Amino acid sequence: DEMGLFPSEEDAISPKVANYQALDSALKGKPFRHAVVCTMESLYQQHSALKGRLGGSQTSQEAGAINQHLGDLRKRARLLVTFAGLCRLDGNVSAKIARMEAYMV
Repeated sequence: DEMGLFPSEEDAISPKVANYQALDSALKGKPFRHAVVCTMESLYQQHSALKGRLGGSQTSQEAGAINQHLGDLRKRARLLVTFAGLCRLDGNVSAKIARMEAYMV
């Protein structure tokens, strides 16, 4: 996220796709695909860890904050899948990150 490679809001998708298209072809290959998959894995792991904390002895306010964060992670995952599709990344990458996003329910 700090590198700014991937969209964090819906209105950032088009500029991020344009930035991707402008990259050197050497960067568009394996390094970029690896960064996309690692980003989705990170989002998925954060989501799983937070979801595991739900249902414990937290207050309704704490549960609300956790649910808000879970929603934010799902949104970022959805944006990443959309971004990867628009960048026409390798089909295996798109399928893998789409599966991970689907498990974030």
